[in-house]
Amino acid sequence: MKHQLIALATLTSLVALDIALGFRAPWWTFAVPAFFVGWLIPGKMVRVAALAAAIAWMSIAISHDLPTGFRLSMRIAGVVGLKGFLFSYVILALIAGAIAGLAAFAGSSLRAGLFSRSLPRVSE
Repeated sequence: MKHQLIALATLTSLVALDIALGFRAPWWTFAVPAFFVGWLIPGKMVRVAALAAAIAWMSIAISHDLPTGFRLSMRIAGVVGLKGFLFSYVILALIAGAIAGLAAFAGSSLRAGLFSRSLPRVSE
Protein backbone atom coordinates (compact mmCIF):
# COMPACT_ATOMS: atom_id res chain seq x y z
CA MET A 1 0.00 0.00 0.00
CA LYS A 2 2.81 2.40 0.88
CA HIS A 3 4.59 1.71 -2.42
CA GLN A 4 1.36 2.37 -4.35
CA LEU A 5 0.90 5.73 -2.66
CA ILE A 6 4.48 6.70 -3.43
CA ALA A 7 3.98 5.64 -7.04
CA LEU A 8 0.75 7.64 -7.35
CA ALA A 9 2.30 10.75 -5.80
CA THR A 10 5.33 10.41 -8.07
CA LEU A 11 3.13 9.93 -11.13
CA THR A 12 1.03 12.97 -10.32
CA SER A 13 3.98 15.22 -9.63
CA LEU A 14 5.88 14.03 -12.71
CA VAL A 15 2.89 14.63 -14.99
CA ALA A 16 2.47 18.14 -13.61
CA LEU A 17 6.18 18.90 -13.89
CA ASP A 18 6.43 17.44 -17.41
CA ILE A 19 3.46 19.48 -18.60
CA ALA A 20 4.92 22.64 -17.11
CA LEU A 21 8.28 21.93 -18.73
CA GLY A 22 6.67 20.95 -22.00
CA PHE A 23 5.19 24.37 -22.60
CA ARG A 24 8.37 26.33 -21.80
CA ALA A 25 11.46 24.15 -22.22
CA PRO A 26 12.90 21.99 -25.02
CA TRP A 27 11.29 18.64 -25.78
CA TRP A 28 13.97 16.57 -24.02
CA THR A 29 13.63 18.23 -20.60
CA PHE A 30 11.02 15.74 -19.41
CA ALA A 31 13.81 13.14 -19.24
CA VAL A 32 15.64 15.09 -16.51
CA PRO A 33 12.96 14.65 -13.80
CA ALA A 34 12.59 11.02 -14.87
CA PHE A 35 16.33 10.53 -14.36
CA PHE A 36 16.16 12.01 -10.86
CA VAL A 37 13.12 9.90 -9.97
CA GLY A 38 15.09 6.83 -11.01
CA TRP A 39 18.03 8.06 -8.94
CA LEU A 40 16.01 8.90 -5.80
CA ILE A 41 13.53 6.02 -5.87
CA PRO A 42 15.19 3.11 -7.66
CA GLY A 43 13.23 0.06 -8.67
CA LYS A 44 9.76 0.14 -10.14
CA MET A 45 9.65 3.89 -10.73
CA VAL A 46 10.83 3.33 -14.31
CA ARG A 47 7.28 2.39 -15.30
CA VAL A 48 5.85 5.35 -13.41
CA ALA A 49 8.22 7.78 -15.16
CA ALA A 50 7.36 6.28 -18.56
CA LEU A 51 3.63 6.54 -17.91
CA ALA A 52 3.94 10.11 -16.64
CA ALA A 53 5.83 11.22 -19.75
CA ALA A 54 3.33 9.50 -22.03
CA ILE A 55 0.39 11.20 -20.31
CA ALA A 56 2.12 14.58 -20.30
CA TRP A 57 3.14 14.47 -23.96
CA MET A 58 -0.32 13.39 -25.07
CA SER A 59 -1.86 16.19 -23.01
CA ILE A 60 0.50 18.77 -24.50
CA ALA A 61 -0.05 17.50 -28.05
CA ILE A 62 -3.82 17.54 -27.70
CA SER A 63 -3.78 21.02 -26.17
CA HIS A 64 -1.75 22.28 -29.13
CA ASP A 65 -3.94 20.51 -31.71
CA LEU A 66 -7.31 21.40 -30.20
CA PRO A 67 -7.42 25.04 -31.38
CA THR A 68 -6.64 24.05 -34.98
CA GLY A 69 -9.15 21.25 -35.16
CA PHE A 70 -6.47 18.54 -35.28
CA ARG A 71 -5.45 19.55 -38.82
CA LEU A 72 -1.73 19.07 -38.27
CA SER A 73 -2.21 15.63 -36.72
CA MET A 74 -4.41 14.57 -39.62
CA ARG A 75 -1.80 15.75 -42.14
CA ILE A 76 1.02 13.96 -40.33
CA ALA A 77 -1.07 10.79 -40.13
CA GLY A 78 -1.70 11.00 -43.87
CA VAL A 79 1.98 11.47 -44.67
CA VAL A 80 3.10 8.65 -42.40
CA GLY A 81 0.32 6.36 -43.65
CA LEU A 82 -1.68 5.96 -40.45
CA LYS A 83 -5.42 5.35 -40.72
CA GLY A 84 -6.37 7.95 -38.13
CA PHE A 85 -4.74 10.86 -36.39
CA LEU A 86 -5.23 9.22 -32.98
CA PHE A 87 -2.54 6.69 -33.86
CA SER A 88 -0.04 9.55 -34.01
CA TYR A 89 -0.82 10.24 -30.35
CA VAL A 90 -0.22 6.60 -29.50
CA ILE A 91 3.14 6.66 -31.28
CA LEU A 92 3.97 9.93 -29.52
CA ALA A 93 3.12 8.38 -26.15
CA LEU A 94 5.27 5.33 -26.89
CA ILE A 95 8.25 7.50 -27.82
CA ALA A 96 7.86 9.70 -24.74
CA GLY A 97 7.44 6.68 -22.48
CA ALA A 98 10.51 5.01 -23.92
CA ILE A 99 12.68 8.09 -23.47
CA ALA A 100 11.51 8.76 -19.91
CA GLY A 101 11.71 5.08 -18.99
CA LEU A 102 15.27 4.88 -20.26
CA ALA A 103 16.18 8.05 -18.36
CA ALA A 104 14.71 6.66 -15.13
CA PHE A 105 16.47 3.35 -15.72
CA ALA A 106 19.74 5.20 -16.27
CA GLY A 107 19.31 7.08 -12.99
CA SER A 108 18.49 3.90 -11.12
CA SER A 109 21.41 2.02 -12.70
CA LEU A 110 23.84 4.83 -12.05
CA ARG A 111 22.87 4.93 -8.40
CA ALA A 112 23.19 1.18 -8.08
CA GLY A 113 26.54 1.23 -9.83
CA LEU A 114 27.96 4.04 -7.75
CA PHE A 115 26.85 2.82 -4.35
CA SER A 116 27.22 -0.94 -4.72
CA ARG A 117 30.94 -1.03 -5.31
CA SER A 118 33.51 -0.39 -2.68
CA LEU A 119 36.61 1.58 -3.46
CA PRO A 120 39.63 -0.50 -4.45
CA ARG A 121 42.20 -0.95 -1.72
CA VAL A 122 45.75 0.07 -2.26
CA SER A 123 48.09 -2.76 -1.43
CA GLU A 124 51.18 -1.96 0.58
